[in-house]
Amino acid sequence: MNVIKWYVPLMLALCFTISYGEEEVLDRIVAVVDDQIILHSELKENVRLEMFQRGLSSEGDQEQVKALEREILDGMIADQILLAKAKDDSVLVKQKEIDEVLQEQLTRIREQVGSEEEYQRQLEASGVTERDLKKRFRREIRNYLMKQKMLGSLVHGIVVSNREVEAFYETYKDSLPVQPERVHISHILIRPKVGGEGQDALLDKANKILAEAQAGADFAQLARTYSQDPGSAQRGGDLGYFGRGTMLPEFEQVAFALRPGAVSDIVRTRLGYHIIRVEDRKGDEIHARHILLIANVTQKDEQKALETITELREKVRSGADFAELARTFSDDASTASDGGDLGWIPVERLPSDFKPVADQLEPGQVSQPIHSSSGYHLIRLNEREKGGAITLQSDRALLENLARQQKLKEVFDQMIEKERARIYVDVRLE
Repeated sequence: MNVIKWYVPLMLALCFTISYGEEEVLDRIVAVVDDQIILHSELKENVRLEMFQRGLSSEGDQEQVKALEREILDGMIADQILLAKAKDDSVLVKQKEIDEVLQEQLTRIREQVGSEEEYQRQLEASGVTERDLKKRFRREIRNYLMKQKMLGSLVHGIVVSNREVEAFYETYKDSLPVQPERVHISHILIRPKVGGEGQDALLDKANKILAEAQAGADFAQLARTYSQDPGSAQRGGDLGYFGRGTMLPEFEQVAFALRPGAVSDIVRTRLGYHIIRVEDRKGDEIHARHILLIANVTQKDEQKALETITELREKVRSGADFAELARTFSDDASTASDGGDLGWIPVERLPSDFKPVADQLEPGQVSQPIHSSSGYHLIRLNEREKGGAITLQSDRALLENLARQQKLKEVFDQMIEKERARIYVDVRLE
C-alpha cells in the first residue's frame, strides 16, 4: 500500500547486474513526463531490484515480468508527476536535510556490507566511487524529500474513524500479513575520533604539502604522492567538473570561491584535511583537484570511545534518562534528536551486531557496550511484540495506519490523474 517506494539499499540498485530474460539493447526513452524522460535502463534497474526483493527468478514467466515492468513504469511516471507538482508548488528542501539523509544512507550501506574494507572493495568491484554514490544520492534524496513533503501535505487532514478501521479489518482480514516478532529499540552511538596528537601530526603534514604547492610544485604529482583519496589520487587528485550539492558543504564553500589556478588553504571536513586547486570554471560548474589526508583512528582513540560509552551506561544505571543522554552525546545524527529512537524493527531485520543482544534484553534494560563498524553502541529495549495474525483487539493502531494509507492512496491516485491530464505524459514502452 506504499504510495512511493524508497529503496534503502541504493548500492544494490547501482551495482546489481542480473539479466531478466532480454539481451542488452541500446538505451531508449520509455516515457516522457513534463520535461523529464524515463530511460529503459532506469526501468530495467528498478525491475531487477524489485524481482530480487520479491524473490522472482530471471527465468520465470516472461508475461509476469512484462506485467511487473509496466507496473513499475506506472509508479515511476507517478513519481515524476508528483515531483513536477512539487516543483510547481515551490516545495523547497534545505541542503542540511539532504546531507543528513545522505550520511544516514552511507552509514547504513557500510553497516550492511560489514566493514569499511568490504565497502571499498565493493565500490571498486562495481566501478563506482563514493563520489559517484554521493552525486547520485544527493539528486535522488532531494527528489525523495520533495515528494515526501508533497505527500505530507496530502496526509494532513486525513482522518480515519473507528468505524472505518473496523470496516477495513473486515474487508482485508483474510489477506493481512502475519506480523513478525518486533522490537522497539533506542541506541546511543559513540564513534572513535582521532585524538589531538593524531590531528596535530596530520595538520603538520598538510602544511608541508601546502607549502610545496604554493611554491610551484606540480599539484597533480603532489596528489599522486600524498593524497589518500582512493577515487582520485592516481588521477592526480582530479575530481572533474562538478556543481554545487555534489561535495561536502565545507569543501564546496572554499572550492567555489577560488579562481582558476588558485590553491586553497587547508580545508577540514569530516573526511580529513584537503588542499584544493581549481583548474577551470564552466557555467555553474568547476573543475578541481584536491589532496586529501585522512586521520587514522588509533587503538587509543578506540579505547577512549569505549570508555565514553561505558561511562554513559553507568549513568543510565544510576538513573540518568537514556533519551536525554542520546540527545546530548550520540554521534548518530539521524536519531540523536529523537532520543536515539530507532523505532519498531522486525527481529529478523536487526543488524547482526544487535540481534543476539536484543534477544537477551527485557523491556527497559540497556545492553553492555556493542562494537560495530560504526563505533560503540548502547541498546535499550523499549518494548517487544510477539509475531502472529493481526487482530482488531491487539493491533488497532496498526490497522488504523493501514486504513489511513489506503485513504492516502485514494487521494494520491486522484491527484495523479488530475495532474496527468494537465501536464504532458507520453508512454513509449512497447
